[in-house]
Amino acid sequence: MQDVKNRASREQLAILRHLNKEAVRYIAFGDFALNGIDNSRTIGNVQLWIEPTPDNVERCNKAIKNMYGARSITQLPPSVVTNPEAKRILTLGSGEVRVAVYPAISGFHPAEFKEVYQRSEKGRAYLPSQTGKLDGSVGYKQLNLNDLYHNVRESKSVHKAWNLETIERFAVKNDLTLKKLDGSEITAQDKVAISSQTQRKGGRMTRDLSQIKQDLDLEIVLQHYGYQLDKKKSRPNDAWRLYETGIKGDKQRLAVAAVKDYGTKFFVDLNDPQFKGDIFKFMERMEHGNYRHIFQTIDSIMMQDGFAEKKRMVEPMIEVPANYFLKDTLLREQDLYSKYQIAPLTDTEYLEGRTITKEVLFSKEFEGRIKNVAFDTGVIRHVNTAFPMYVRDGNIASMDIRNLAYKAFPEGERGEALWHSNRFFEAKELLKFDKGQEIPQGTIGTIYRQDTKNVVFLYGELGEEKHVILPIEQAKTGFYEVPVQRIVISESAIDAISLKQLNPEQADERRFYVATGGQPGGKQVAFLQEILNRNPQAQLVIAQDGDNAGLRFAVNYLALDHPSENPEMKIKPYLTYSSPTNQQTKKTEENTENQESVGTNRLNLELRYPLALGARKAQELNEGFIKDLVEDMNLFVKRYSTDLNDKEKKINEFQRETMLDENMKYMITRTIIHFPNDTKLLTKALNRISDEIEKRQEQKLFQIVRPTRQQKDLNDVLRERNGQALPPSHNLKLPAPPTIKPYQEIQKSKQEEIKNAESQGFGQGKNKIGF
Repeated sequence: MQDVKNRASREQLAILRHLNKEAVRYIAFGDFALNGIDNSRTIGNVQLWIEPTPDNVERCNKAIKNMYGARSITQLPPSVVTNPEAKRILTLGSGEVRVAVYPAISGFHPAEFKEVYQRSEKGRAYLPSQTGKLDGSVGYKQLNLNDLYHNVRESKSVHKAWNLETIERFAVKNDLTLKKLDGSEITAQDKVAISSQTQRKGGRMTRDLSQIKQDLDLEIVLQHYGYQLDKKKSRPNDAWRLYETGIKGDKQRLAVAAVKDYGTKFFVDLNDPQFKGDIFKFMERMEHGNYRHIFQTIDSIMMQDGFAEKKRMVEPMIEVPANYFLKDTLLREQDLYSKYQIAPLTDTEYLEGRTITKEVLFSKEFEGRIKNVAFDTGVIRHVNTAFPMYVRDGNIASMDIRNLAYKAFPEGERGEALWHSNRFFEAKELLKFDKGQEIPQGTIGTIYRQDTKNVVFLYGELGEEKHVILPIEQAKTGFYEVPVQRIVISESAIDAISLKQLNPEQADERRFYVATGGQPGGKQVAFLQEILNRNPQAQLVIAQDGDNAGLRFAVNYLALDHPSENPEMKIKPYLTYSSPTNQQTKKTEENTENQESVGTNRLNLELRYPLALGARKAQELNEGFIKDLVEDMNLFVKRYSTDLNDKEKKINEFQRETMLDENMKYMITRTIIHFPNDTKLLTKALNRISDEIEKRQEQKLFQIVRPTRQQKDLNDVLRERNGQALPPSHNLKLPAPPTIKPYQEIQKSKQEEIKNAESQGFGQGKNKIGF
């Protein structure tokens, strides 16, 4: 079997790294090992079987002390050597997911550790980043597949049957043969015997889950719990059927599909995509994870009189492939159109009240991306403004609904959905249409979907745009997408639109505007990363609000991987906020902008530097930046705090670590910095990090547009200026878009400059006379 790839938190990775550094002998097992062979499972605690020998326990305790500092009193007790038991003896970590240490595990004697260790498999644990990529690789050992199967079989886990099924399914998928400890093959009969050998073992039931899924229809289970089929929105030929609870005000809307590759039905909650799965995932929620109650309910359903007839009466469904499962965003869009009566923008009173002009609202960037939605009480009809939020396939998954003193989102999670402007396309050739309309070859404009059959192509100068309606199929073959010079990311669509009016595009400048509808989620950031990847020569304009939250969002956007950056010079910040229970807000006497909300910011900072320039230089530059940043922030703290021992008012750095990447190309320095939740300190962090990125990358990949705290957001600035564009001297004025080049091109130019300078110096040297 190939090396296992697994996911872990940053703290879990740090713990594994310290254990490896001290050569601690351990083997991962349990849920963490199972996650490695089925990545759809949730990240949880890391379970480690530690070799219970005196020298290994000593090395483990040393690693713990190195991880948590000399004052740490956490350590393995001597009893793990003298009396190792198959139970958790120690838990490391302070986050939601931790590392659990065991001196023995089910199915094996502690003395068998050496033998099991020798046949264990290599694994690599990674950090799942916000952009969807894996980072922070750490090697570890875990039980091989046969030992893992034996360990699960002998355990007393409430999920034993599910875990065994996970291993069996993995073995079949990868054409692997499961074997017993004596080396003989585990046959189909053995698996049946394992399922039925004892109805109760350790006080828990063991059942054949696969057989139950075949025998019991998910729709019958839903009906048992009172769910009702929505017949209006569940047509016979649809790939989905919709079920609701029938309870007034309940938000659950379960879409059920028959998945071909699994031969069973699955569900997803359209308003909570995290709630999805098969019969057992649904019943886990309904029975609070109690499998005894789950099996009792299953038995009561299947033993009812007329069960076979009820199953036969369930209408057959067309089967869909696994890659279609839970990805039909068109269903969500249709649901929103029906519920909110989404219509093209005609009522602009609200937006014009925020000093946004019709010229900008109906520009080629924004036409079709702003809607009106209606809410009819039967007595009065309200018309609101809505900014549709799109997923990757172009369908609407949510909306940011606005009106005077009103802001709302549809029920359900936004997930990856972003509001964004229209994309730019260029005509491949001369396109002719009915009524004498034509689009010359090379014409650049934007396209948006008008309905299921047609799109609209817009081109021309602001206020003078021309519109051409054409079939979708013709658009697919007649145009190709062209990149933009700038991508603008804002918290709200109104701010993005305001930025255009404040900073009109310069001649031939193309921008793509994006908004998250509030605090950016991990899936939204991953979607934004894909947009950035499609535009490698685009500068990312980070235009967030002027409050502390906006500053944190801005810092975190600097961690995005720009496709033109040098990855060996990468700086990755990740800033989070921790608020105390007793929240209050203070103001200093010096400046109202320096508003200090009680609480702490935690900055996780990673810096890379290529080893080609020397390991010592790499370490000095990385650590020098961290030192300067902390000292600069502490200088400011001294100006307004008289008590430097107050942890709430002091910048503290800890857990700094330096390592080399697995390919030995660059040095990585990581640290964590805690500092007060102060606007000026956040601004310092943002400016210092963005400046250092520009210095290392030798080009301005990121442009910060930050309103002051008094200005609040970009629409407030626009209203203060009565809708007028910014003068050249304004702090929010965007300069001309820079020419972004691939880092390889910049390196090549530098090498040529050095070569030319050396050749010129050599030539001059020949003509010099030395005295």
